[in-house]
Order: sequence, then C-alpha cells, then structure tokens
Amino acid sequence: MIVMGMDPSLTGFGVAYRFVSGSGQVLWASRISPPNKMRGVARLVYIENAVTGFIERYSPTLVAYEDYAFAGGRKRGSNTIFGIGELGGVIKKLLYSRGIAILAVPPTSLKLFATGSGRAEKEEVAEYVYRTEGVRFKTSDQSDAAALLKMGEAYANSRLLPRTRGHYQRKALAGCSIVV
Repeated sequence: MIVMGMDPSLTGFGVAYRFVSGSGQVLWASRISPPNKMRGVARLVYIENAVTGFIERYSPTLVAYEDYAFAGGRKRGSNTIFGIGELGGVIKKLLYSRGIAILAVPPTSLKLFATGSGRAEKEEVAEYVYRTEGVRFKTSDQSDAAALLKMGEAYANSRLLPRTRGHYQRKALAGCSIVV
C-alpha cells in the first residue's frame, strides 16, 4: 500500500510522501502555496492541479487527510470556514474519483498519535517527525503532512506501531475513519 499524508489549507497545503533514493525509502514533504492574491475558484483549481501532480507521480492507494477542525471558532481572512469546506470537497472528490481511499484524521487524533496528547503544539508534532525520521521541515504544514503519512502507514500496517507508545497511537487511530 502506498500512503500519502495531506494537511489541507488554502494558503499552505502540506503533502508528504516516500520516494526511493540510493539509500532506500525517504520521507519527504512539500508545501503547495498559491500566489498571495489568488482567491476563490482560481485558488481551488491551483491546489487541485498541484495535488493531482503529486497523485500522478507517487500513485497513493491511501491518503491520510487531516479532516476539519470544528473547535476554535471561525477563522478570518483567506481561510474561512466555507473556503476550507470547499477545498475539502474538491480534494476528497479528486481522491474518490481516482479510487484512492481517504483516512479522515481529526486534528486531535493526529496530535495524540504523534505526541501522546491531543492538545499538543505544532512544534511537538514536528519534533516527533524529526525523532522518528531524522527530517526537519521548514513549515508546520509539511511536518503535519509527514506525521499524517506515518499515521496512514500505521493504519495500513499496525506492526509499524512501536511497542512502547502503541497504546495511545492505537487510540488515535481508533478516532479516524475511512471515507468512501
């Protein structure tokens, strides 16, 4: 199973994937950043096209996708609640139409999986990625996407869960659902 992690956002969409290099499989993450002045449907199409490129290049069979965060009230500016909903619909439709399974991961489950606490800060998730993969990324979008990829891999193969921390990671995975 080929897993990809996606941390959706209208301004900094994280995508994580593994590729084969001379030294074996490498976890990497990219960030899709539409031009600042791009808005509305044009921005949705820009992100959809970029995600399509990653899908075509890496051919995932499962995407661990950070689902909507309902806590914290409405965001102002470009990341409105409606814009995030539209983006989620566009990307989920794209994945569905290509036969790619979607593991919907609540933000608190991602944090629980990576740190043991559903209230962890983004820096703690980034530290988990560094500690387990030896890679630091420039943005939290990339680190979150990388942690989502690792979560998707654990969902696909529970033998990847460490024996010492597997209890809270199993609890985090239990909070996720496959979208069909």
